[in-house]
Amino acid sequence: MSTTPLQSRPVAAVRRPVTGHRAATGPILMGAAEHCLRLSAMTLESGHLPGDEEFAPIRDRAAEAARSGTPIEQVLAHCHRGMAAARAFLLDRTPDPGPEVTRRHSLLLFSLSDRLAVVSSGAYVAQCARPEPRGGALTPDLVVDALLSGRDATSLGHRHGIRLAENHLVVALAIRPRADEDPAVRRGGQALGVALTDRLGGPLLASLSGQRKFLLLPGTPTWTDVESALQRAAASAGVEITAAAVQSPTSGIPDAAEQAQELLVLAGLGAASSTTLHGLADLALEYQLTRPGPGRDQLVGLLDALSPELIETLRVHLDEGVHRQRTARRLHLHANSVDYRLRRIAQLTGRDPGQPMGLWTLRAAIVVSDYLTAVRHTGDHRVAC
Repeated sequence: MSTTPLQSRPVAAVRRPVTGHRAATGPILMGAAEHCLRLSAMTLESGHLPGDEEFAPIRDRAAEAARSGTPIEQVLAHCHRGMAAARAFLLDRTPDPGPEVTRRHSLLLFSLSDRLAVVSSGAYVAQCARPEPRGGALTPDLVVDALLSGRDATSLGHRHGIRLAENHLVVALAIRPRADEDPAVRRGGQALGVALTDRLGGPLLASLSGQRKFLLLPGTPTWTDVESALQRAAASAGVEITAAAVQSPTSGIPDAAEQAQELLVLAGLGAASSTTLHGLADLALEYQLTRPGPGRDQLVGLLDALSPELIETLRVHLDEGVHRQRTARRLHLHANSVDYRLRRIAQLTGRDPGQPMGLWTLRAAIVVSDYLTAVRHTGDHRVAC
């Protein structure tokens, strides 16, 4: 590219040290500023935007910035720095250009600014979307994996244009295709991820492909907003979801994820209301009952003396609000048979389901037993067991 005085003389204005950045970052930002200065000069002198080939160096700089972990905001800021230097130099040469010239130059620079934003951000995002050489995982997955494992993900986030918040709402998800959905379109986590990106915006920090599925929502979003987004995204994706969430500082995400997963198991047992999103406040009693220890072991031991038939009778009786007629209908028994089984449970356990304290203890034993069964069924030994 040949240069004119306007294109070359103000370069010194953008060559002052780029402070606050790593040594590898400074040349990238300075190069972006210098080239934008020259593009601005070309635009102002010719009266039209440069051809597409003239923007190639900006694409290269933006891609370099993505690879080095330089935030896209810094790239755009230095592009504008170069444009400002060119305009300032032009104004120094022509202190009173007149309103028509000023208007024409302003429109040209606005058009150039739009073009630079599209070119640089497009190249930056394209670079971020490329698979990592070490495993082929996409960028958001790498960031989420780092956060869930407790590694510092700040530099990795910057590398891919993701600015991490100080706090996150950690959401554990269980995803089920709707019964009436065509199996050919049951894409589960993938479909939900697309729908959630539309609802919550991106980049979406999510891990939806494995056995344990998580969303990491930045900041402190309101419970109702998150639940509404989950419900609408689930409807759009053709799935049903149950979710449990824990608010946490970013440094505490691994522990919050474990707690959210434990709450999700409890919510899946029907221990909470029929809402989509559950928290510790909804499941505080069940959560405390299922913590490891001698108390939990004692509760589970209460059921050892009961046959599967009696355990099922107790579970149905609890589900039906301890209403003997409804329990009998559901089990296809006479009400007297239900009474007999309940008396037998009292004899074998020493806890009478017909009395408030006995019923409470037996319900606690059922909750703990079902929780441990669910954990064993998933094979997820990271959940407290």
